[in-house]
Amino acid sequence: MLRTAIAGFVGVLVGAAVVGVATSQQKELTAKVVRAERFEVVDAKGEVPAVLAVREDGTPYLALFDADEEVRAILAVLPSATPDLYLCDADGKPRASLAVWEDGPSLRLRDAKGKDRAVLGTTSTKTIKTGVVHQRPESSLVLLDKDGEVLWSAP
Repeated sequence: MLRTAIAGFVGVLVGAAVVGVATSQQKELTAKVVRAERFEVVDAKGEVPAVLAVREDGTPYLALFDADEEVRAILAVLPSATPDLYLCDADGKPRASLAVWEDGPSLRLRDAKGKDRAVLGTTSTKTIKTGVVHQRPESSLVLLDKDGEVLWSAP
């Protein structure tokens, strides 16, 4: 009986110690602020599907990767304080972007070479033959050929 009581008492002490350690570890892991230059999200396989970091030019960004470690999406705030969202193809090339510029928002669709092919919203276009630059308003839609020439626009 005494042996059972001692074993029970030791069990209670060990249990209390485990709870105490777990509670103190939890307190150590809880922080109001965590600071670092780069955060990497790691999955169960040790692969990195997401990165939150700051580029050398001060641009903060969030990058999301596919299973082949290619960039598939980037959310960034450029040094000009312009927020940009890029959606990339399987090769990691930006193919669509949404930006908010000083003079308005812009949605751009790009070809495989990275050239704008359609722009909805504010943009500027340059007539190749004359070199004249046209500023397009927020309400515009511009379709471009492979050389950047305007095929169609409204207004």
